[in-house]
Amino acid sequence: METEKKIGLAEVWVGVRDPRQAGKVEHDLVELLVVAVAAVLAGADPFVEIEAWENEKRDWLRQYLKLAHGIASHDRAAWPWATPLVGYSRRLVPTSLAQPFAVGSARYCPRWAPKKS
Repeated sequence: METEKKIGLAEVWVGVRDPRQAGKVEHDLVELLVVAVAAVLAGADPFVEIEAWENEKRDWLRQYLKLAHGIASHDRAAWPWATPLVGYSRRLVPTSLAQPFAVGSARYCPRWAPKKS
């Protein structure tokens, strides 16, 4: 039996453009996305609960993520998601997350796959 290559949750987000200023970034965007999605799937909401979940699961998360700068505070983790300020565009564009999320979701749960037109 041929086994299908499994895709890691981090691999889903690799193509998302990081809108933050490179020299001012401590936490990896892919890691922020992985943690946020995993925490929300586990029932955490809002970012204060995501941070608490991340602290509780730190050892487990380190098996899969570098977390080179440790656990992101809820303020730091929420920043890329925040609504852009007028004239300030250094935030994630929700549409840039839709395709990677759909592809990744379909790999884990095929019935979630986008319908082909």
